[in-house]
Amino acid sequence: MICARAMELFGFGLGTFSELTEGVARAPGQAIPWLLDTDCDMMVYVERRATGEVSKDLKSLAEICHKLTSERGLGELSVTDHKLTPMVGQDSNPRPFRYDVKRNPKINAFTPKQLQTQEGDWVIFIQFPFLP
Repeated sequence: MICARAMELFGFGLGTFSELTEGVARAPGQAIPWLLDTDCDMMVYVERRATGEVSKDLKSLAEICHKLTSERGLGELSVTDHKLTPMVGQDSNPRPFRYDVKRNPKINAFTPKQLQTQEGDWVIFIQFPFLP
């Protein structure tokens, strides 16, 4: 089972995570919400190879599902704050490696903390997710 957690993708320990309603999380200047709208939304796929080398690739959720199922025998996938259900075509047959994505009523959101650079000066560190 692979579980994609928001904290691994956004925060890096420079802020706090909290559960917020989507409307509050999306308000300008409030937080960076962990949201997926479709299985075509992009995520950072991190893989550690047998050699110890780490690769980071930008892939859609559908691409990640296909890769992990075909290469690693993945049987189950969950994504924090989202429910995934297999996508069904017009002919009522499941579409391989495609998912309908629905968000939970409350979602995780990252609120960056202020970092002091010099006396009296403040900066806010934000790690932006990939935006299409």
